[in-house]
Amino acid sequence: MLPARKRLWTVSAKGCWGILTAEMKVLCDAYLTNNEGLPATQHRGRNSISKVVILFCLSK
Repeated sequence: MLPARKRLWTVSAKGCWGILTAEMKVLCDAYLTNNEGLPATQHRGRNSISKVVILFCLSK
């Protein structure tokens, strides 16, 4: 998730308002918390990236 997260942070910083950046931070933190201590092959909750992308698509 790291490369995608970095790119989403860039998009958020350049083209979106602060509320979307805050929402993205919450979703990314939840993803990291849920997968803490698990190997990369067992990560779950990847839909948080999808939620961030949908929020970006719906924003002005």
